Amino acid sequence: SLRLNYSSSAALSSFVDSVSFFVNLDSSFISSDDIALFAPSIDHINQTYELSGEIKGTVGDLRTKNIHLKFGKNTEIKGDLNFFGLPKIEETFIDINLGRATLTPDDFLRYIPEQYRKNLPNTGTIEFKGQYLGFPTDFVSHGTFTMAAGFIKSDLNFKLEKGKKAQYSGNLVLKDFDLGKVFSNEKLLQKIYFNGNIKGKGLDAKDAILHLNAKIDTIGIKGYNYSNIYANGDLADGYFEGELKTKDPNLAFDGQVNIDIRNHRNKINISACLDALNLQPL
Repeated sequence: SLRLNYSSSAALSSFVDSVSFFVNLDSSFISSDDIALFAPSIDHINQTYELSGEIKGTVGDLRTKNIHLKFGKNTEIKGDLNFFGLPKIEETFIDINLGRATLTPDDFLRYIPEQYRKNLPNTGTIEFKGQYLGFPTDFVSHGTFTMAAGFIKSDLNFKLEKGKKAQYSGNLVLKDFDLGKVFSNEKLLQKIYFNGNIKGKGLDAKDAILHLNAKIDTIGIKGYNYSNIYANGDLADGYFEGELKTKDPNLAFDGQVNIDIRNHRNKINISACLDALNLQPL
């Protein structure tokens, strides 16, 4: 069902702000080309959506309830989605609360700025539950992510400015998370259990830089699982500099560390109190 409310026929000429509507959908199909009539910035999307739920408000103040959305090969979203500021998507404030979502990366590529597409990690299909709050280029995302590579719980702020590296900060929990699979470097990195705060730049593992203050229960590096690690420092691909404490059975120390295993350097500088060291397993 569809109901439009407007003061006079003249209001149709300024549809975005002057016409409110109420829509109740049941497995209805909508084309992105139809939506582009009111939001021209998505005229390149070329997507068909299957949609159920309640939609009301104006284009510029769009609110939904009990939405069930399907699109692409395997993407499915259930929850409440609100948009304030359409049709200019880059200026739109988005408030999304998801009870459950199945996200397939290939289905989302067309919605992600082109400069970030090649740097996306290899996550595979993601099961997500949580909230997205903010603008397309400056938002907070908190919730849980379950995927073939492992489990993530996050409360992170992202800033995606054109021509600059993506920036992110907040709390992150990783459980049984396969770093090597996600970043396509399984010889160097294996699974990690991690809980801490991060602040970083860049989504490409090759040039990303981040500061972390965290507890790492275990992390696999070059086939060995280091355990009971506390880290506070700067991390990049194959590089760490900062304060490090570990109570691993084969490596126990507390101090300042510089680790550089980039380009087969295998360089480790430590200024620390060394309690245990067994090189053979390492």
